[in-house]
Amino acid sequence: LVDVGGGTADIACHQVDDGGRIRQIAAPSGGAWGSTYVDQNFLTILKQIFGEEWMDEFKTKYPAKYIEILGNFREAKKNYKNTDKKKVKKKVYDTTFHNVKVPFMFQDFMSEKAEEKEEQEEEEDGVVVGAEEEEDDDADALEKMIKNFQIMDKKGLIQLEGEYLEISYTLWNYLFDQVVDKIINHVKKLLDSQEMEGCKYLCLAGGFSQSKHLQTRIFQSFGTKSKYEVMIFTPTRPILSVVDGAARMGLRPDFISART
Repeated sequence: LVDVGGGTADIACHQVDDGGRIRQIAAPSGGAWGSTYVDQNFLTILKQIFGEEWMDEFKTKYPAKYIEILGNFREAKKNYKNTDKKKVKKKVYDTTFHNVKVPFMFQDFMSEKAEEKEEQEEEEDGVVVGAEEEEDDDADALEKMIKNFQIMDKKGLIQLEGEYLEISYTLWNYLFDQVVDKIINHVKKLLDSQEMEGCKYLCLAGGFSQSKHLQTRIFQSFGTKSKYEVMIFTPTRPILSVVDGAARMGLRPDFISART
């Protein structure tokens, strides 16, 4: 049972006996591998693009807008790959984008900072720019700063288009996989243990389990076509399944017949 929520991934290993009760065959385990760490990875990218000083200043001056950016990212994160009508091929991940809406206040603040930085660099380099050319450059300073950001030896994986940050599938996967890899590696370690030999089923629960990207990675790593050949189940409403389980446990305290 892999229960992945906002803060943690909690993993339990059970065996169902003939009476419908369960026996714990490995101690509960897990780690700080919840979906909020994907949010932190996004904020880290913003700090790498704009600098920690600019981000901290914006957060101090406009805390509500800072929270709005994070909320917009979480909404986009929830829908990443979940709304695709057809599978996107990996060869176009760099040029396929899933967007995050950013407040005008954030764009205006960072645009002003980007223009000031560009002007300062031009003065230091002794560059003289005509009035018309300067106006065009100023208008594009923020867009250029974002588009020229390099990560994984690539540029253009994140761009500003209107009121949206266009984030490529390549970068989205990068944000997710720093967390998802830790979950998968831990589950592999458990399934490779002697206690878990012959495990037939894996159940995904918790809010993070709704992520299509997480589901895909889990199925690829542990599904019937993998070396583990495990049948994987995801409840229709995985958040409520946790509540349902807690309620059933309260009604039947002896549901777990043995613990390790």
